[in-house]
Amino acid sequence: MKEPFGIDYGHASVNNFIFLDDVDDNVDYVPIIASGDGVSAAIIALAGAFVGNGAVYFLLYALLRTHAVKSRRSLTSFVYWFSLMSEANVWGYVPIRALTTHADMAIAAKGFGISTWALFPFLMVPSLYIVYHFFCRNFPGVCATISSGDKSRLIMLIALTAFWYFSFFAGNSVIAGDYGLISQIFAILSRYLLFPLAVIWLTSRYANGPTVDDA
Repeated sequence: MKEPFGIDYGHASVNNFIFLDDVDDNVDYVPIIASGDGVSAAIIALAGAFVGNGAVYFLLYALLRTHAVKSRRSLTSFVYWFSLMSEANVWGYVPIRALTTHADMAIAAKGFGISTWALFPFLMVPSLYIVYHFFCRNFPGVCATISSGDKSRLIMLIALTAFWYFSFFAGNSVIAGDYGLISQIFAILSRYLLFPLAVIWLTSRYANGPTVDDA
């Protein structure tokens, strides 16, 4: 990146505004890797997913546990959806766009001097932990506040949570095959299998009385 915050935001289109398909970090990785500092290139490539999204998710989770946020339904709702966008974007990177020949995860693997398959399990561990944390710690801690005890609101919250997490962040371009067959399969499974399964699981677990985890 030639200057701080020099992100390439792409074309001013409705599609790009909604899906951010043209947004690029605008980092020239080739000279970094060519200089022999591949590890730095890998760290930069991974920073977006695991710092810009993963670390931000845990900061937002900490906010959700404060009295100032928990005591206000509208504020709880805003921070919750913000945290979902951050966390689900990690899912959009790993596993969905991890096993590909281009983009951030492929650049990270090249920087470390290994294949994306070798890097994959190391990325999946934190990604799966964040999935667990979101659905087993974050969601149960806020669903009662956001739904205000209303069953229909809770069902809507469950449906939208599962949709945004597993369907929206599967990515239309990934499903279209822009990131290769493996990523396409992961995206299809996320949208058409994990999305409905998440709705069923969350409904069976919380629709009859959400559990708040204060641990």
